[in-house]
Amino acid sequence: MSHLLLLEDDLSINKYLSELISKSFNLLESFTYLTTAKHYCSNNLIDLAIIDIGLPDGSGFELVEYLTVMQPSAKKLVFTIFDDSEFFLKCVRYGIDGYILKDAEEVDILDTISKTLNGHSYISPKMARYLLDSEKTISNKAYQSNYFNLTPREKDVLRLICIGHSYSDIASQLNLQLSTVSSYVKSLYSKMNVKSKNEAAYKVFKHGAITVD
Repeated sequence: MSHLLLLEDDLSINKYLSELISKSFNLLESFTYLTTAKHYCSNNLIDLAIIDIGLPDGSGFELVEYLTVMQPSAKKLVFTIFDDSEFFLKCVRYGIDGYILKDAEEVDILDTISKTLNGHSYISPKMARYLLDSEKTISNKAYQSNYFNLTPREKDVLRLICIGHSYSDIASQLNLQLSTVSSYVKSLYSKMNVKSKNEAAYKVFKHGAITVD
């Protein structure tokens, strides 16, 4: 059974989310302070941390960084009220595994937790559009990065997928058969462990970014 941790300083939201999560998952502990959450993680292994960023004694990014170093297999899911592109991309640069807004429906919250636990980086459609709208950045990173051990042609296909081209568009631009494009997509999705172009775009950003603003 997966072990979850919640870090949320708003008591009412903490209580609501704790009760919701406990219906479907094993919530080990919930915290309202960064220091107590970090102390718990220093003595206990977790599978996923659901993290609010604005905390009374620091930033939730500190827990993200701590887990990245001390528990690299633990997933980090940001639970936030912020839906602007600048904040979202900062989260991506910190290496989060998922991002969901606090006003999301209960079913979407639970689905996001499940997907994140299963290794699929979930982002909301609005956040995905921020990535897909950043054509030049995604294009460059998709083409230059060798993080996923893609072939040159797979990287060409990935670049076009990430900026929103259809399979038929890609086939035309790369002078390929539609079935060949489909095969490339299936192969690169498998290598990247993703199931959609939104998730692929997210991972291009996540592994292409090397600095934290």
